Amino acid sequence: MIASAPVNQAVLEGGNLTLHCNVTGNPTPNVTWTKDADQTVLHRGETYSMTDVQRQAAGDYICTTWNGMGVQENATITVDVHCKIS
Repeated sequence: MIASAPVNQAVLEGGNLTLHCNVTGNPTPNVTWTKDADQTVLHRGETYSMTDVQRQAAGDYICTTWNGMGVQENATITVDVHCKIS
């Protein structure tokens, strides 16, 4: 179960970003991160950190939790990347 919903984030291009998806459950749920409609798993774990964030990182990140029992839960975090002005 998702204990606290992640919040949307904004980051300056070239900056660092950390997304959190806090979960509870017994057994402890697995957490995976995907982006937009792509089902490719980007990261496993409650915390997903990115460094040197570029414009193409903008989008919706989906935190999916499941512990093998019941149904999967999803939370979506929108990431906006603000471009540097040269």
